[in-house]
Amino acid sequence: MHDAYVELMRTYWTLGKIKDAKNVLRFLEKELKKKYSLAEVDWLWGRMYEESGNFKLAVRYFSKGAKEHEIDEELTEKILWGQAWNFRKIGNNKKAAAILAELKNKTSNEYSKMRFSYWLGRSYEDMKKQDLASTEYKNLMEMDPFGYYGLLAHRQAKEKIPLEGSRLLVPLEMAKVSSKDLKYTHIDRPTIEWLLSLGEMDIAQSYLDSVSKQHLKSKNQTEDSWLAIFSYYARAGDFSGLYKQLGQMKPNLRDPLLKEHPDLLFPRPFSSEVRVASQEFDISRELIYSIMRQESAFDPRARSHADAFGLMQMLPENARKKAHKLNVPFDGPEDLFNPEKNIILGSAFMKDLWDRYSGQFILAVSSYNASDDAIRGWIKTRFKGDSVAFIEDVPYEETRGYIRLVMRNLVIYNILEADGKRIDFPEWVLQLKNSST
Repeated sequence: MHDAYVELMRTYWTLGKIKDAKNVLRFLEKELKKKYSLAEVDWLWGRMYEESGNFKLAVRYFSKGAKEHEIDEELTEKILWGQAWNFRKIGNNKKAAAILAELKNKTSNEYSKMRFSYWLGRSYEDMKKQDLASTEYKNLMEMDPFGYYGLLAHRQAKEKIPLEGSRLLVPLEMAKVSSKDLKYTHIDRPTIEWLLSLGEMDIAQSYLDSVSKQHLKSKNQTEDSWLAIFSYYARAGDFSGLYKQLGQMKPNLRDPLLKEHPDLLFPRPFSSEVRVASQEFDISRELIYSIMRQESAFDPRARSHADAFGLMQMLPENARKKAHKLNVPFDGPEDLFNPEKNIILGSAFMKDLWDRYSGQFILAVSSYNASDDAIRGWIKTRFKGDSVAFIEDVPYEETRGYIRLVMRNLVIYNILEADGKRIDFPEWVLQLKNSST
């Protein structure tokens, strides 16, 4: 019953029926008091007051929720984060820093640790404790070299972003694999080459998964043996499988491999199709790859629960409109499994969003994932001059995560395109105006 009422409250809140949402919360308080923890109810009160701009009252409810007993780790983190975040909003960086330091030390979630570390550094900076901030940023850059918060730490520290191994990389799917590299991989070259030549990609992917499972147990794992396996994953077009195997490798082998070969995480397949689309619509290849990586992990056959198709996860109705405008033949959703057609139509759609929001990366990327009306509302009510804080305040968790990851992708692809040179954090990706266009 408790969950049903929470869901009802959220529905009222989403629909803007604030009075009804508050009545449900009051009912829950009355029913649960002295029987169950009120932590979730307090958190919801805190979020509602934060949404309305009453940050002091939000702090009061988050603080009340933090004192409740029998709270799981996830809810505890949400409550303490809300407390710290709203302390920052009312200018109490000292209390925010204390809570963020506690969160960073206690969390078992690595991504959350990076998030807390970044905002702890920002809080130290706002307190004029530059030495503490610098130490936090330095540690974050080392812990999270490919991550959103690690890249932002470079920006705060005013340090150029390096990426070892990024110079003149051969595309993974074109890398030559020697017999020596295959020696300990359990791969039978004639078998995998035969499957690839016949276009039996699903069978090839299953075969590589089986081989990788065996290799993970082997005592003969080397950088070259894994590169050989990953090269075949790339040729099979299975970058999701590649990412999965990377996640299962031991850190002492995986981390040096990624340091030397960042293209394993950020490949650049379909290079000719991307180049054509980039030139035709005057948008960067890095942006196209950043969207594509996040939308489909480079799987041409990807199909979402929302019926978005292909590499750039186009909705058929949007694709049909673009195809008609561009005079591109389009017979139906199945056409979006064609990489050339999907990249052209997806890039044209992205160009429209780019122009609609005057080249404001955050808004254009948001609108690839959320509605225009929602975005205009967010920029009107939540943007207070700090773009990074604005991203944290995007209310849709999916969209918030999407912005962070596409931005992360874009910065890394910019480094890869820089031919091994260190680059400054690209400030233009954070540019926002006080109102959307």
